[in-house]
Amino acid sequence: MKFIISLTLLLFVFTNLNAQDTNWSTSFDIGFANANGSFTPNYSASELNNLTGSFGVRYMFDSRRYYLRPYGIELKGGFTNLSGDSGSEPFETSVYHITLNGVIDVQDAFKIDDRDWPYGLNLYTNLGVGAAHYTFSGDAVYSDISDGYILDGDDLITLNLGITPEFQVSRELAISLNFTYSMFASPDFTFDGNQSVQNAGVSDFDPTMFRATFGITYYIFSGYR
Repeated sequence: MKFIISLTLLLFVFTNLNAQDTNWSTSFDIGFANANGSFTPNYSASELNNLTGSFGVRYMFDSRRYYLRPYGIELKGGFTNLSGDSGSEPFETSVYHITLNGVIDVQDAFKIDDRDWPYGLNLYTNLGVGAAHYTFSGDAVYSDISDGYILDGDDLITLNLGITPEFQVSRELAISLNFTYSMFASPDFTFDGNQSVQNAGVSDFDPTMFRATFGITYYIFSGYR
């Protein structure tokens, strides 16, 4: 709960910085995820059937003021509920994350004329770093463990790479798809919470997650385009 409250406050502050600009947008995404590379034997969640959701705030720089178009920044946070797939022992783990991403508008980056670009399409790529946190179910071996940082569970560093096609339905509103690949560093326990990474033979960046989501983007102050 403290993690969610802190995330909400950060996102609120982010949306209110420099609010007079016209390049702000918010997004909400929901979809499915899988995870690989960090499990106790007989546990897995490699099927794309785990619920995931996120909320983000993005700012694209104005070329007239910063000479940085097509670049932007995005603060994004959310959760993924991992559970065992059809070949796994039952388990349930909540993964929370918050990341700061650099964003590139593909059309602007390659200076593609509107006449050569699909009407209504915005395409963004992003690369970012952040923090993640595992919370294990009560029947996990390490369900009540604390690694000494924020909350009971396991705190990690995450590196994310993603792509987001958006389809403009009005000046302020777009629907989007998002595909994000995440790697996790500094894990203490496996995704299922039943083994330490040393005993499981897991190294940094072995834990990975892929998320595919559908969402809505709202351009707060009259839209970016």
